Parts: sequence; C-alpha cells; structure tokens
Amino acid sequence: MISFIIIEENNKTLDLLIKIIKKFLYESHDYYKIHEFNTYNNLIWKRMEKVEGKRIYIISSELTNTNSFDLARKIRKNLSIEDPILIIAPKGKKYNVKNFNNTLILSIVEQNKSFLKNMFGSLETAYLLVTNNHTLTFSSFDEVYRLPYDDIYYIEKDTHDDTITIYTKDDSYTHYISIKKMAMKLADDTRFFKTHRSCIINIFKVSSFNCKNNIIEFDNGMKTSLVSKEKKKSLVDRLKKQI
Repeated sequence: MISFIIIEENNKTLDLLIKIIKKFLYESHDYYKIHEFNTYNNLIWKRMEKVEGKRIYIISSELTNTNSFDLARKIRKNLSIEDPILIIAPKGKKYNVKNFNNTLILSIVEQNKSFLKNMFGSLETAYLLVTNNHTLTFSSFDEVYRLPYDDIYYIEKDTHDDTITIYTKDDSYTHYISIKKMAMKLADDTRFFKTHRSCIINIFKVSSFNCKNNIIEFDNGMKTSLVSKEKKKSLVDRLKKQI
C-alpha cells in the first residue's frame, strides 16, 4: 500500500494535487490511497501516525499553524527517515538554506507555469523511491535472479514455448512462466502496461512511440512492435499522462 498524505490549506490547490496523483497513477488501484487534509493540527498528526504503508508526503509551504520545514523534521524524527516529502511552494518563493537542515526533502515544487510537468517528475521519483524494494525473483538454468522492477524494460512471450524473455538495460533473462501469469504478478504496479497478449512494457522506460509504424522505443535504444490495435489508444493516453 502506498499512501499519499496531502496537507494543503488552499482547496483549489488541494483538488489539483489529487487530480495530478490520480492522473499519474492512471487507473484506480487498491494498493494506493490518498489522505487529504486542508489544515494541520495535533489531531491531524495523530491521524497521520495511523496511516499504513509506504508514504509520500505532499505539504504546502504556507501552512497557518506550523512551519512546513518544522513539520518535515518532525516527520523525519517520529514517523519515517526515508519516505519522500514534496513541498509545494508559491511562485517565486525564496528559502533560506537553514530551512532545509535535517529535512531530507525530495523536492520543492514551485507553482509556476511548469508546475504540472515538475509535479509529475517529482511524483515519479518519489514513486520509484517507495517501490525500489520491489523485485522479481525467479530461477533459470539453475541460477536464481533478483531483478528490481525498475531494471525491467519490457517482457516478451517466446514464440516456441511457454517461456518469456525479460529485457533489462544491458541484458535479457529467460523465465519459465506464461506471459499471462507474469502480467498478474505485475498487475499492482502502475509502471507496467500490457501492450499485446505477448508483451508487457515499463512505461517509465519508454522514450517514444511511433503510432504509424507501431514501434515503441526505450531509453536504452531497444525497440518492440508488439502493440495490438485494441491497446494502441490506451498506450497513447498512458504515455501522454506520463508527460
């Protein structure tokens, strides 16, 4: 379970942040939950303490009842030393370097004309941080492999038998499992998208998709053309939402 904890007093900004998270994750999954608060006080803190799962904090820099950086330090001391904290700042806001002492903040996202794009980038980094312990463990030819999900670029079904090939940045691995069962294993991770009955891709690794030629190119130069007609529009929509 990934829990997004948003503390934002401006209701318009709060609604926008919720929409951005839902857009980033594309579809509604049972493994994440959004906890939204339009104020901060001791009661809110007690509710935050009870939130389960890995957390991503999104906190306004302009809270009435507390200094946002003091709250970040309190989270670090009492709740988590590693969960990402994103600070939402008004356009043009300047901070003294002392604000950052002992906060280990992931990023400050300024509400300027690039806010949506920068927020998506920060969410992607935060998402990868809280899911970096997700690994695929399997054996092949008497060897046991543990591949972090983020190392996987795409997966293709082998044509001659019921095995798959898993492609990483610099290597490939054979796994004795059907593509259908593999898709079920990865179903709870939003970065994976099944483009074809024989192919699953990591959306975060895609650099381009040529709709005319049906070619997906990844950021390491690898390519696949396994995109079904039924999945093409969904793939385009998913990539657009990735910015």
